[in-house]
Amino acid sequence: MPPSPGGAGASPCPASAARRWFSRLARHRLCTAPGFQGIPEPDARLPAVVPDVLLVPLLAATLAGGRLGQGKGFYDRTLATTPAFAVGLLYVVQLVEALPLDPWDRALAALATPDRWIVP
Repeated sequence: MPPSPGGAGASPCPASAARRWFSRLARHRLCTAPGFQGIPEPDARLPAVVPDVLLVPLLAATLAGGRLGQGKGFYDRTLATTPAFAVGLLYVVQLVEALPLDPWDRALAALATPDRWIVP
């Protein structure tokens, strides 16, 4: 079941050594600094948080919640260590019938397209 509405927002910060995403509380976009690969991310001095909901980018997904990521494993490692309600963000054309999944892959709790909400 998804968490209740409300709460604070956080932005992902890659920890390159651990190859995981850490969320940092960032209430204003000016609290960012160039980070991994020059991508703006919350300042490392901001508090780390464990998200209740995780919005996950992907290349493809199945209706059962399987996902094909972008190949670096950041979200795979994060999903393996957080109880967050994971929502895959995609377009309908990214839905496929099957994907090669590994034993450590965690299914997404939901999929969101611009016009559909899909719960596996």
